[in-house]
Amino acid sequence: MTWIVATPFLYIGPAPSFTSYLDKKVIVILRDTKVMVGVLRTFDEYRNVVLQHAFERIIVNTLYCDLPLGIFVGRGENVIFCGELGQDGPEIPAHMVLVTEDEIRSAQRAEKSSSHLRWTMRKRMEFLDSDVD
Repeated sequence: MTWIVATPFLYIGPAPSFTSYLDKKVIVILRDTKVMVGVLRTFDEYRNVVLQHAFERIIVNTLYCDLPLGIFVGRGENVIFCGELGQDGPEIPAHMVLVTEDEIRSAQRAEKSSSHLRWTMRKRMEFLDSDVD
């Protein structure tokens, strides 16, 4: 007869409920890596969220841009993270530079192009490293 013994686990504590974030400025990270910032007005049991005075924060390296959205309704299955933004400190680190929408879009295109080039070069190197019998 075999006994299954439960191993001890680290208990971190209860996760904060969305109710503690109501009417506070929050940051919401979505599954497609978009970052939304706004005041959490309501939510439901499926984690659907409604943000007021919302904007999308786009960050590329040390550049960032805040694109105003107004009201944002996020579907719960896409919400990965929701947390309160601190009231006592700066929202953005000092080394970050605010740019226009056109500048951030061109920076996104450049980053996407360079990451695609790195991926292509990596695949080529893997091909060259493979053993040929």
